[in-house]
Amino acid sequence: MAPSRPVIQESVADHVDRFLAFVEPQPNGCWFRFSRARSSGYTTITVNGVAMGAHRFAYAAFVGDIPEGMEIDHTCRDRGCVNPEHLELVTRQVNLSRRDRVGGAFAATSIEERIASRTDGFGTDQCWVWTGALVRGYGVMSLRGRTRYVHRVTYELLKGSIGSGLDLDHVCRNPRCINPDHLEPVTRSENVARMLDKQPKDRCRRGHRFADVGRTTQGSCVACYEVTASRNSRRAYVPRRTEIAERCARGHEYALVGRFPSGRCRQCQADIDFARGQRKNAVVERFCAQGHDTWDCGRRGTQCRACWDEGWCAWGHDMNVVGRTRRGACLGCRSSAVSAYAMKSATRDVCGKGHVLSEVGVNPANGECRECARLYARRKYGYKSTAAQLVAECRNGHPRSEDNTLILTRRKNGKDVSYRECLVCRGARYERFNSTGRRLAT
Repeated sequence: MAPSRPVIQESVADHVDRFLAFVEPQPNGCWFRFSRARSSGYTTITVNGVAMGAHRFAYAAFVGDIPEGMEIDHTCRDRGCVNPEHLELVTRQVNLSRRDRVGGAFAATSIEERIASRTDGFGTDQCWVWTGALVRGYGVMSLRGRTRYVHRVTYELLKGSIGSGLDLDHVCRNPRCINPDHLEPVTRSENVARMLDKQPKDRCRRGHRFADVGRTTQGSCVACYEVTASRNSRRAYVPRRTEIAERCARGHEYALVGRFPSGRCRQCQADIDFARGQRKNAVVERFCAQGHDTWDCGRRGTQCRACWDEGWCAWGHDMNVVGRTRRGACLGCRSSAVSAYAMKSATRDVCGKGHVLSEVGVNPANGECRECARLYARRKYGYKSTAAQLVAECRNGHPRSEDNTLILTRRKNGKDVSYRECLVCRGARYERFNSTGRRLAT
């Protein structure tokens, strides 16, 4: 076997914070590191591109240098422990003699005795650490000609059947522990979810902080990508222009409106959907009017979900006072004479077709642009004049003024409706009536 490499304390001093981010003290005094372990049970850490044992790193960082050829012995007999107080610098001969003395040649006759002979802390309330053979960090033993995981064997002996299709989750997060009180039968998906939930979210599995090294378009670590790229003879990661820019081509600031994983501006996509009629509001700013960060609290359609949970609708009604419908809609908006869409239309200066609403007018019943309604009627019924033309002149082309315009009122659908009539056209109709004797057209 190749001699152990030396570890200098100065070479690992800059990586202590990254090391401690994955370490959690255990009730028995051991420090357990949440990372994938080797088949031998020792966890590793990468320092300057070189992988070393986490226990050797801990000794060099907190105790002192490790000379060449020297090894670290776990006095607690847990290979996954990285507590420097449980580590001792010894020679290889001393390390092997201690291992053989702990394992011993105990002639166990039963399964319980075999497990107890290879377990540290057996029968206590703390973790029962398996000191025998390991596979992927879990203890294994040969039982009736088959290799089985020791924690499953112990659970079946002391607790009972595990259940078909269930895994045993280590509540203590120590895969070498075989204490059945620290094991819980769960499904595979629940077991994986608990493992991922325990991992830090601000760094990758190798400990690189995303704030320092950045992420790729797919969300992976840039530092890990470059290591894989050099291993596979690929070029280093080069970020796209859209990943390093602060604004899109139309000037929208990404910090306010956000962007898709592909790098596209969310505000530009919202404008496109609004022009197509696929959404009622084109504004997708990050912060709502109350200052809530919608990236964290989310949205309910076009409204901030935090405001909705607090009881405020999109138009400022306190739904705890005015009430809600069965589907959760605001009763204040429902009882209002003007619909919510009309209120949004009334706050805009330009409609979807580009007409200035202050010039062409808005229908108060439904909030529609009068010019759009006139164009629709022109296409459907053959009207020749538009709303903008009717403001300046009548349908026959006579300029409107206070002298030649008469404001009348008539009854329509049970309501009094006012309309304007051109006096020039009115006089022409009377002349036509006097000459023909026919009824005047209203």
